[in-house]
Amino acid sequence: MMLKQFKILTALCLAVIVLSGCSGNGDSAKDTFDSEYVQMNFAGPARFKEGEFRVIDGLSYYVDYEKAVAVPVCNQPDCRHLLKQLDKESTCNALQDYQIIFPYKGKLYGVKKEEAGELALYASDLDGNNKKRIGTCPAGSGIQDFLLFHSNLYYTTYAIDKDASGNSALDSASDLALVWKLYRMDLDTLDAEEMETFTGNGSSLMFLGGTKDYQIYSAGENSKIDFYRLDYDTGKSKKLPICGNTYGAVIPKKGANAFYYIHHTEHNTDEIHCYDMDRQCDDFCVSEEEIGKELNGSEWSVNLQCSFEQGFLFGAYTQDISDSGVFLKESEKKPLKELALPEQLNRDKGVRFYNFCSESEDGLFFWYVKEEETGRDESGNIMKDTARWYAYIDKDALLAGRYEVKDVIAPQISAMGNPVDKDGNIQH
Repeated sequence: MMLKQFKILTALCLAVIVLSGCSGNGDSAKDTFDSEYVQMNFAGPARFKEGEFRVIDGLSYYVDYEKAVAVPVCNQPDCRHLLKQLDKESTCNALQDYQIIFPYKGKLYGVKKEEAGELALYASDLDGNNKKRIGTCPAGSGIQDFLLFHSNLYYTTYAIDKDASGNSALDSASDLALVWKLYRMDLDTLDAEEMETFTGNGSSLMFLGGTKDYQIYSAGENSKIDFYRLDYDTGKSKKLPICGNTYGAVIPKKGANAFYYIHHTEHNTDEIHCYDMDRQCDDFCVSEEEIGKELNGSEWSVNLQCSFEQGFLFGAYTQDISDSGVFLKESEKKPLKELALPEQLNRDKGVRFYNFCSESEDGLFFWYVKEEETGRDESGNIMKDTARWYAYIDKDALLAGRYEVKDVIAPQISAMGNPVDKDGNIQH
C-alpha cells in the first residue's frame, strides 16, 4: 500500500517538480522555486506560490498546494521513506534531520545544529541526492527563526549569558540571562555578520512576520519588549511605536503597507490591531469587546494563525482553557465568523484541532493531533502520548461548515517516539 501511494504521489508531483532536472529540464525546477523572500519562523516551512518545503520528525517533504499532496524529498525507487526509529537501515534521501530546508539557485539547502555554537549548512540536488556540507556559521546554543531574502539568510540565535546567570538557583526560565543575536549570512560567500544583540533576564529576539519589503521582530526583556521593522537592503532596524504580544505572529495586510498584530490589554485579554506604516497609525481591528462576545470567560489569549484572502484566521481561548474557538476576520467591516472545523474534529475521541498553517489559492493546510492515555506516573497523574497530522481543507468547504478534510502527511511516530499505525493508533 505504501509503495502504491508513493508511485501515485510521484506521478502527480515529484516527477514534475523535484525530478525535472533528470529530464533535461532543470531550469524549470530552479525557476519554480526562485523567490526573493521566504519566511521560515519557528523552523516552519519554506513557502512558495506552488507549494512548500518542510521538515517533520526529521523527514523532508515537498507539499504541492494545487494537488494537496506531500512527497518525501527522495527519488530512490521502492524507498519506503521510513524514519530510523522504524528502520535502522533506512537510507532515504529525505531522512536528513534538518531543522529547516529551502531551495536556492537550483539546490536544496538544509540547516541543522551539529555542535555547540555552530550551525551547519548543507546543499543537495532538489531530490536529495549529492548532499554536501558546504560550511558553518555562528549559532549560539539554539536557533529560533529564519528568513531568506535574495542571497541573504537572516536567522536568530540564543545562548545563556553565563556571566550574568552564574551558578545560583533560578526560580524559572524567565530568570535566565540570555544573549540573543540576529545574523545575516550571504549564501554565495558564506560570510556571516552579527547585526543585533539583546541581553537580559528572559530576553528574546523573534521574527514575527513580514513581506519581501520588511520584517517585524520583537526584542527586549520580560519587563520591556519593543517592536522593530527590519529593512533588508540597509540592514537597519527602526523601532515602532506599538505595544504587542511578545511572541505573537503578525500577518501583513494585503494591498497595504500595514500588518495585523496582537495587543495585550490591561485586563489580561488580547485584541487585534492593525498598524499602518505609511500613516504611522495604530487602528483597532478586532476589539476586546468583539472577542469577549464569543468566549465564556473574562480573560483570554489570541493567536494569529494564517492569512485568508483579504483577511486572517485567529484562535482565541480563555485562560482556564474552558472555552475556545477559531475565527475568520475577512475585513474590518465584517463580523467575526466562527469556523466549525475544530468542533468537527473534536467529535472523534482524543482528536483536536491544533492550528492553521498555510494558505493556498483554493484551500488551507492545518495541523490536528490525537492524544492517547499511556498510563499513570508514580504520582498517579495520567500520562498521554500525542500524534499529529498535516491536513487540508478547501476554502468553500471550510466556510460552509462541510467536513471535507484530506490528510496530507500522516505521522510515523508519536511525540514519545512510539510507532503510529496506518489507522492512526499509537503503538505502545
